[in-house]
Parts: sequence; structure tokens; C-alpha cells
Amino acid sequence: MNTFVKIGLYTLALLFTASLYKDLTVGTPIHSDTLKQAEVVSDDVINSMAAHVRVMKGETVLSIVEDLNEESIQEININQILNDFKKLNPETKPLEIKAGSYYYFPLYNRKEADL
Repeated sequence: MNTFVKIGLYTLALLFTASLYKDLTVGTPIHSDTLKQAEVVSDDVINSMAAHVRVMKGETVLSIVEDLNEESIQEININQILNDFKKLNPETKPLEIKAGSYYYFPLYNRKEADL
């Protein structure tokens, strides 16, 4: 049994070393699309066209955007709302938001108020 334990430990050590080597040499690729989207959305733009909201259980992107924008939301296409959410939160999919987390949601009625 002692021999099997030694072989198992050597195997684990070899796998760990190979994994560490690959991680340090190859690493995790950074997607250029995410970087481009993150650079496009500056803090000034986010503050003027979005609200930072904590998601409660049962809420969706559309329900939160409807609550924030009230009447002006009926003029906006659902695809436009989802695309704007993706621009404001480049690393989050609109259908995968989590309760208790904070996200930026687009404000459409602010544009009309500023005119």
C-alpha cells in the first residue's frame, strides 16, 4: 500500500507542476472585445446615462429598466435595452444577473429631461 501512496503523490505533484507551468507560460487569454467595450464606456458617460442598482430576487433587466424609466420605456425596443445593458456591464449577460449584485442600468428619460 505504501508504494501506491507514493505513486499517487508523485502523480499529483507532476499534474500540479504541469498545470502551474501551463498557467504561467500560456495564461488565460484576454478577449479584445471586452477591453474595447470597457474602454468605450467612461465614468462620465455611465453617470449621465445609467443608474447603479442592486438587483433584488425576482427582478430582471427589463423590470428594473421599466421601473427606472417609467413612461419613456414604451418607446424603446427590447433589443436596444439589452444592448445598452451589455455596453454598461460588458462582463455580464443580461439573462444572468444575480440577486444582491449591483449593475448599471440605462436611463432613457434623462435624455429628454436634459433637452
